[in-house]
Amino acid sequence: MQLRTFVCALGLAIAACGGAPARAPIGNQAAATTAEPEQVLAAFADALTKDDGAAVAALIDPDHGLRLWFTPGAGYAVYATIAPGDRAAPSTRVRPEDEGAPEYWSTYPWQAVAQHITEGLAKLDRDPADPNAPIYGDCGDEEAPVRAYLIHGQSDRDLLSFDLGGTGEVADADVLTDLALFELWGTRIYLRATPAGWRLVHVALQEVCSA
Repeated sequence: MQLRTFVCALGLAIAACGGAPARAPIGNQAAATTAEPEQVLAAFADALTKDDGAAVAALIDPDHGLRLWFTPGAGYAVYATIAPGDRAAPSTRVRPEDEGAPEYWSTYPWQAVAQHITEGLAKLDRDPADPNAPIYGDCGDEEAPVRAYLIHGQSDRDLLSFDLGGTGEVADADVLTDLALFELWGTRIYLRATPAGWRLVHVALQEVCSA
């Protein structure tokens, strides 16, 4: 499989006068804020490139952690979960020499995930009318240029419903809603709005056009 898987002084003055509060920095990037999912994704890519576990930890959902998924066959499966507050370096989590690690996570290093995020942010469509359009991936023309998209108002029901380790029945109470979904063919990243800002909750590496 190939992974195809940033206030000014005026803003501070407004906050001081009772307006919106200044946004807190995320990760180790003082210029980044939690205002938009794109900024969290950019900070995540930066943290992965630097193998900075503390910066990654600052971007993970504080309640649910970050689940790493892969697609064995027609469904999804959780390879690992990064718990809230876990500051281990990304490079220590998934390594080619780890026996039994899914090929998706052992073959492609975190730097490749970071590269895919950066590539996607450079050609990102926000809330497209048709996320299934060929421009976002077409098995009939795998060499064609592919764009990325970010859609708001999503849920993780699809992941849970097709979890090969589950029962196939998903209770509404278990579904996270109002998520933002970033996708560049082969890579899906879900973010949840928390009181601290947008945070990462799922990363799924998918094998596309494998049938």
